[in-house]
Amino acid sequence: MADIGRNDPCPCGSGKKYKRCHLLVEEAAPAPVGQRARARHQIDERVVSEMLRFGRRHFPGWNPVVEYEELGGNADHLQLFAPWAVYHCDLEGRPLFERYLEARGGHLPDPERAWLAAQRHAWLSVWEITDVVPGERVSVRDLLTGEERLVHEVSGSRTLAMRDAVLGRVVDDDGVSVFCGVHPQPLPPREAADLVRALRREMGVRSRHAPPARLRERGAVGLLIALWEETSEALHHRPLPELRNTDGDELLLTVDRFSVVPGARAEVAARLTALNGVETSEEDGALLLTFTRHGNEMHESWDNTIVGHAKLGADEMKVETNSRERADALRQRLAEACAGVLTHRIREHTDLESLLAKSRGQPRQPAMPKSQEELDLLRDFKEKHYAAWIDQPLPALRGATPLQAVRTARGRKQVELLIKELENGESRLPQGERFDVSVLRSRLGLEREAGASG
Repeated sequence: MADIGRNDPCPCGSGKKYKRCHLLVEEAAPAPVGQRARARHQIDERVVSEMLRFGRRHFPGWNPVVEYEELGGNADHLQLFAPWAVYHCDLEGRPLFERYLEARGGHLPDPERAWLAAQRHAWLSVWEITDVVPGERVSVRDLLTGEERLVHEVSGSRTLAMRDAVLGRVVDDDGVSVFCGVHPQPLPPREAADLVRALRREMGVRSRHAPPARLRERGAVGLLIALWEETSEALHHRPLPELRNTDGDELLLTVDRFSVVPGARAEVAARLTALNGVETSEEDGALLLTFTRHGNEMHESWDNTIVGHAKLGADEMKVETNSRERADALRQRLAEACAGVLTHRIREHTDLESLLAKSRGQPRQPAMPKSQEELDLLRDFKEKHYAAWIDQPLPALRGATPLQAVRTARGRKQVELLIKELENGESRLPQGERFDVSVLRSRLGLEREAGASG
């Protein structure tokens, strides 16, 4: 539709000029939420820059970088440092934005004055992501105050996952809520829960919910920043957990290479195919073999366990397993089955740390989309796995099952944290590969605690 001039006839057919009819209605109507959120960010960017100039001009000795780094913060993280400098940093007893309002408030446009007034009611806290609409918004819950908000956030909503926790300020203005100052490193559920417990202990907060006024205090702000930086740094340098396969073996990617006696390739293929638990397929003239055994020591619902994979060519066979123990057992089995026609030549080991070090700095290749058949198999596997999971004794629950643990207050918090970790992991997968963790919440009676701090 072409633009309508103010003095043109109103298209509604009233006979009045547009400016006297529907233009009045349209101008009175609130702008779309996304547009208002963008306007808030633009206002904040503008006034923060102006306030920083104001501070440097009128308070020559003011150096927020030094004070921020004394707290343990990293001033290079501008998305949190700059808002902290103007809205929290102590400047002779008051934050900079209060002094700016006092000096310039009477000359500011109404939207800027309203925005700075809204800043008085904001606070820095730990906000847990409870829902995500990528490219639009996130729902968040303050793990300290219990407050909930629907935050309109375009860029962050594309990278944040369910149950991530962010250190940030949420500002409410003009009917919308936006982030105004966020630390670039979100925390996983367990680290966030540990940090919240430490903060509550340091602040002496014994009630379930801390009042927002406590979190506006200078000491609480500094403590939050220091703890977050410390936790983020520890997370960044945390060693890999000890990973084991379902037999309990330490994960060690192992490749055994065998030589095929000249002319015996067909004989090797026939002997291997005849073994129990071997599945075969063809790829580019090579025979692919999957070695399995019945049942699984860790998961009672599994029909079988994949022990290793092999690729049989014209004169060589490559066998891959994920532990030294499985490699030794499979090598012995192959030696017995193919005596005289197959000879072991060499073994190679690759640990996960070496693989990760090699991949650092290289662009991640996008995963190939799974077929519907693969998605159906994955969904069936997850449904069986998690159906058994609630009755499985877990070390994290001191040997209790999730169903047993939820009967006590302490155990209920521990299970809630495990559920959050599952949600966090599943939400990072493509939509068609995710398991609906709310099924576990329902079976464990945790629906009402979906937003609890754990």
